[in-house]
Amino acid sequence: MTFDLQRIREGRSTEGIRRVLTPEGVEVEFALADRGERLIAVLVDLSVQVFASLALFVLILIIWGVLFGTGLNGTEFFSVALGIVSFFFQFFYFLTMEVFWQGKTLGKHLMGLRVIGANGHPLSLSGLVARNFMRQVELFLPLIAGAGLVGPTSTLSSLVSLAWAFGLSAYIFFDADRRRLGDLLGGTIVVKQAAPVLLPDIAAGQQETRARFRFTTDQLETYGRFELQVLEGVLREEHRPDQEEIFARIVARICLKIGNQSEVAPEFHRDFLNDFYAAQRQHLEREALYGKRKDSKADSNGGP
Repeated sequence: MTFDLQRIREGRSTEGIRRVLTPEGVEVEFALADRGERLIAVLVDLSVQVFASLALFVLILIIWGVLFGTGLNGTEFFSVALGIVSFFFQFFYFLTMEVFWQGKTLGKHLMGLRVIGANGHPLSLSGLVARNFMRQVELFLPLIAGAGLVGPTSTLSSLVSLAWAFGLSAYIFFDADRRRLGDLLGGTIVVKQAAPVLLPDIAAGQQETRARFRFTTDQLETYGRFELQVLEGVLREEHRPDQEEIFARIVARICLKIGNQSEVAPEFHRDFLNDFYAAQRQHLEREALYGKRKDSKADSNGGP
C-alpha cells in the first residue's frame, strides 16, 4: 500500500481512514467512527445519565427530608436543582469514563468506539477536559436553557437555544475526520476499536524454533494488544527500503520501555522483534484466560 507521507504527517484522513505516524515512525491506520454509531453511543450514554441523575436527585430529596424534615418546595427551585445535578453528573460522567477507561464510555464500548489523540499519541487530560467542556457549550447548556430548567423561558428563546445546539452539532457532518467542535478543541478523534487479529503464522514460526531472546513477565506487562498489532503490521511488511531503519528504531524503543540493558546487534533486530511478538502474544492470551485484558500500554486493567 502506498501512503501519502505528507498527508500522514499532517494527520489528515481519506475515505474514513485516519493514518498517523507513531513515535517509532510506523504508519498506523484507524477507521473513523461512523456518525450514526457515535449518535447511538451518545444516546446510550444519555439514557444512563438520565436514570442515574434521577436516582441521585431522589437520594438528595430523601437525605434532605431526613435532615430537615421537609421537602424541596417550589417548582422553580426543583427545576434548577435538577438541572444543576444533571449538568455536573453528565460532565463528570463523560470525563471520568474517558480518563479511566482509555477513551471509552459505556455507549462507546457498546458500539466498539474509543477516543484517541488526533495525532495517534496517548490522550491527555487537558484534551479530554476541553472536548467535554465544549460538549456543554455545543449541546447541554442550550438544551437546558431552552427547556426552562434554569429559569423562565419563551418560545423564541427555546427556538434560539435549539438552533444553537443543532447548528454547532452539525459541524460533524462537514469535517473530514468526523469531528465535532469538542474534538477539534481537544485534539481528539473517535475511531472504531479494532478487533484483535494476531498473527498465528509469526507466533507459530517462533514456537517451532528456539527463541534467541527471552523476556520476563514484568517486561511483557509493558505493552498491550494495540502495540502488538502495530508490531504485527511492521513484521508483515516486506521489502521496504527503510525496513532496517524502522526495525532499529522499534528495537531501541522497546528496549527502553521494558528496561532491557543488553545491546541488540543490527543483524538480530528481526529476531528480537519476532521473539518479542511471540512472547507478548502468548502473555496476552494467557492473561485473557484469567479475564485480564490489556488493550494498550496505557491500560492498567481491562475495565473502567
